[in-house]
Amino acid sequence: MVPRSAVVTRQELSKPNFRILFESLPGLYLVLTPDLHIVAASDAYLQASMTKRDEIIGRNLFDVFPDNPDDSAATGTKNLRDSLDRVLQSRTADTMAIQKYDIRRPKSEGGGFEERHWSPINSPVFESDGSICYIIHRVEDVTEFVRLKHTQTEELRTQAERMETEVFLRSRDLDAANRRLREANADLEAFTSSVAHDLKAPLRAVQGFAHILSESCVNKLNDEEKDHLATILDGAVRMNALINDLLSYSRIAREEITPEPLLLNEMISMVVRHLPEENRIRKLRINVPASLPPVLGHYQTVQQVISNLVANAQKFVKPGEQPDLNISAEEIGSFVRLTIKDKGIGIAEDYHKKIFNVLQRLHTSEIYSGTGIGLAIVKRGIERMNGRVGVESRVGEGSSFWIERTVNPSR
Repeated sequence: MVPRSAVVTRQELSKPNFRILFESLPGLYLVLTPDLHIVAASDAYLQASMTKRDEIIGRNLFDVFPDNPDDSAATGTKNLRDSLDRVLQSRTADTMAIQKYDIRRPKSEGGGFEERHWSPINSPVFESDGSICYIIHRVEDVTEFVRLKHTQTEELRTQAERMETEVFLRSRDLDAANRRLREANADLEAFTSSVAHDLKAPLRAVQGFAHILSESCVNKLNDEEKDHLATILDGAVRMNALINDLLSYSRIAREEITPEPLLLNEMISMVVRHLPEENRIRKLRINVPASLPPVLGHYQTVQQVISNLVANAQKFVKPGEQPDLNISAEEIGSFVRLTIKDKGIGIAEDYHKKIFNVLQRLHTSEIYSGTGIGLAIVKRGIERMNGRVGVESRVGEGSSFWIERTVNPSR
């Protein structure tokens, strides 16, 4: 069945009103007979092809528009002829790829051929009996677009070459920087070991002899001398704790991280069992759900992080109050968020980010003990595992520290 809109008679095409309407269309149209003779052309087509109506009507399409003889690779006539043959055989429209099909300039403009690029569509027009009476050859002049694309391609190619050279140079610089970084890490590791040995050895001597003095001379010292000796012992203990925390921070920054499935309930139980004696004396209460979701993480790092958060939460309570912690976890997308909530003294909002920095303390050691490195270890450890850490807190209303890690994918 042929659509009525695609049916036209030769008599209709010859009607003056129809011809005037067709010729004034803004598109670029030619009307061809099945034997490829031109019977009509739009004004826009004539302008684009630099031709005149009375010079092309009645002539064969390829006599009017031959290939450029100076272009040995020209395929315009062949490709167009093949497309028109397909229309006649299939009786359906045929859309062609963009074609390079040069046009001949008028002799008044010097003759010769001008490079042009077209996007053609060839459509059949049927008689009332179903036979093809015409082929509508419609084109878009895309010459400027092709030229612009070619220009941009050349510019992009040049830019890509510059970028490739830049990447090579930056890669070479990065290799050199990585080599220097490896050397620096090796030096840092050696320095850390030296610090551990050179500082802790004399510190143990200070602690040992101070203890001997406190035990053997306790009855010979006056109150002021006893205070001095207590200050020495306290300073040695704090220095030892500081060195241990600095070593932990250095280790967690350098340690190779290999994630594995972890059971949070088991890890928290282990942390609680190994809490210092002072926490058991203070009767620390920790509320933990029976079933927490598993996560992926580095075992020693996660254990250190949880231990530090529990120790921090139980420490910062008002004097005389019993530490009370609530531990919970929830799955958020592909992450598990573990939250440790306390009922302690709370933290001012201005310090929510600062407290995760090394040696950042909000209180003197006389009020709350500590080295100011525990939360920095938490942050560095979680970030080494591509996780996140944060706190929600207000002064006098307790704190909720949270960490996020990837969910165990096997779950």
